[in-house]
Amino acid sequence: MRKQQGFSLIELLIVVAIIGTLAAIAVPAYTAQKDKSDVAAAMASLKSLLAGATLAVHEGQTVASYVTGLDGTASTTLVINGIGTIQDATAGNVPGIKIVISDGTFSGKDIKYSQAGTIWKCDYDKTITGVTIDGCSARP
Repeated sequence: MRKQQGFSLIELLIVVAIIGTLAAIAVPAYTAQKDKSDVAAAMASLKSLLAGATLAVHEGQTVASYVTGLDGTASTTLVINGIGTIQDATAGNVPGIKIVISDGTFSGKDIKYSQAGTIWKCDYDKTITGVTIDGCSARP
């Protein structure tokens, strides 16, 4: 008769404990990286529209009409799947454009550019934390 071989209960428990420990380390790290990538994607999408928004303002149009013309609908918001919604953020006579993030930890938070003279100034919702947004300041 042959001797049966296999893993003991203790060996299996040790493997499960190791896998659990690795998962406990990996999941928060993954979440943090996903949050950073969400913000980076939102910033890239918004920055890509600044030149067009500047041109629209210099031609006497509004940022709202520029955003409306982006997808050919009558909406002043442009949904970018998986990232957020581009919206007009004009306040008074100061042209502005913003993106409201639609996914992840920062869902509902926004990053906004407002025109100050000939440059665009960036600010963001102060509850976007743990992510560096170069050239932007937190808005109260």
